[in-house]
Amino acid sequence: MIILWILGYLLLFLLFILALTIIVPFEYVLSGERYMYYQVQGQFMWLFRSVKGSFKKEQAQESTFSIQLFGFRKVMDIKDHDNTSSIPVEKKEKKQKKKATIEKKKKRMDWKAFLNRGLLEEAFGFIKEFMLHMAPEKLECTGDFGFEDPYHTGISCAVLSAVSPLPESYGLYLTPHFEGPKLEGRFYIKGKIQIIVLLFYACKLAFSKPVRKILFQFIKEEISYGI
Repeated sequence: MIILWILGYLLLFLLFILALTIIVPFEYVLSGERYMYYQVQGQFMWLFRSVKGSFKKEQAQESTFSIQLFGFRKVMDIKDHDNTSSIPVEKKEKKQKKKATIEKKKKRMDWKAFLNRGLLEEAFGFIKEFMLHMAPEKLECTGDFGFEDPYHTGISCAVLSAVSPLPESYGLYLTPHFEGPKLEGRFYIKGKIQIIVLLFYACKLAFSKPVRKILFQFIKEEISYGI
């Protein structure tokens, strides 16, 4: 009986953590600059900033990542290593077999037959809603830019002019440089991400008629080849 009570409370605790994960939004901040040297740093915060993670990369220095849980902080250095030569032969064979299986499934099912206007409209609608939710609340970017070919710099200016009607919290102050390649400036991005909203958009896409048709056909193919 005591074991059942413990398991019940443990299940409730896990459900509570899951509810917090999908309801409480994640906050993120990204910033960086490039002049004589470059540096990029980012930070995410969750659960009323009791959980934090930060990343920092400076020129000619190793990347650092730190995480803070309820006041306890841990700092780690991120080093780039080439481990491709140390992968065991067995793992390579498993990856090759898995890749071959995926290729067979792709050949079994002709995905091009499902590419229609309805599916494309649902997919683009999902991407639009996803990007709007992921869009930062505040964005600032100041600097000079230029390409080796002045024509490409002019095209970039035209594109920036086309997207000039931005929210009041956005500030783009970019000066074109037509005398050669140049990229200097700084940026600052801040926003929030709510998992429950992203799950809603994903479910909305999954239950749409074009996607349901693909899923039913995929299940039918799996059952027929499984037999």
